[in-house]
Amino acid sequence: MKKIISVLIIILSVTFVLAGCFEVKPTSSGDVNIQTEPEVVSNDTFHGYSFDEWKKMVKDYYGKYANDVICKFDEKNNFTVDVASKYEVFAQFVFDDETGYAKDINSGLEIDFINGKTINVIKNIDTMFTDNICLGIASITDENEEATINKYCSNRASFDSITRLVLDNGTEYIDKFLIIPKDENVTFDIYSVKLTDEGTIEPEFEVDKDMNNPILFTCDDYESTMPHYGIKLKANGFEDFIPLSFSGYDGSLALSGHESEVIDLTIYE
Repeated sequence: MKKIISVLIIILSVTFVLAGCFEVKPTSSGDVNIQTEPEVVSNDTFHGYSFDEWKKMVKDYYGKYANDVICKFDEKNNFTVDVASKYEVFAQFVFDDETGYAKDINSGLEIDFINGKTINVIKNIDTMFTDNICLGIASITDENEEATINKYCSNRASFDSITRLVLDNGTEYIDKFLIIPKDENVTFDIYSVKLTDEGTIEPEFEVDKDMNNPILFTCDDYESTMPHYGIKLKANGFEDFIPLSFSGYDGSLALSGHESEVIDLTIYE
């Protein structure tokens, strides 16, 4: 009898121990799911930063486009990061042990997430900007797209990797602007614009803000020289607002009055 009681005590003890390792929850259908303890947060680091710090840097770089960031070491002990939107993984990076730079395995794009900048999207950027010029804008058409890529981008993959900001309503004709800041000290916002009673063009609604990487901005085709959008430029304490519009004379970008800080990079053929 004592042996039977001892066995029962052991069985009950094991049962209570196991019960503490699992949480039983009813589902909405009344079924019961057994869930293990939450996953332990990784203590792994790369280049002096924890996985959580890397996730934050990647999300800061991509902003609202990065819904999920997955950090891990692969079978070769390379540090890798996958970046996903709500719908798909859109970037897969392998990191350089020495520089800490990330290289997309599909596009070849290199990014310095620590400093929040792209390494090789735009080529010859040091010679593109002279004196006080701190922002470049190129109007891109079907006719000049390839020439624009060849002149300003490292390759087609680099051009395709540039962040897109799309504000068209599915119309047949659209306008595209490649906007390139000089360096990390230059940021810009994009606004819709309004025409005041005094005949001046002013910002109205904010579209996106505090961007400091090249972007490809797409919007509905301008049916007249009246701008729909504009760029608020901020550089080293200086601010300016540049309406995006075209000249009624020759169709070129209308940057009159802003030539000291903005350069027209459009290739006219």
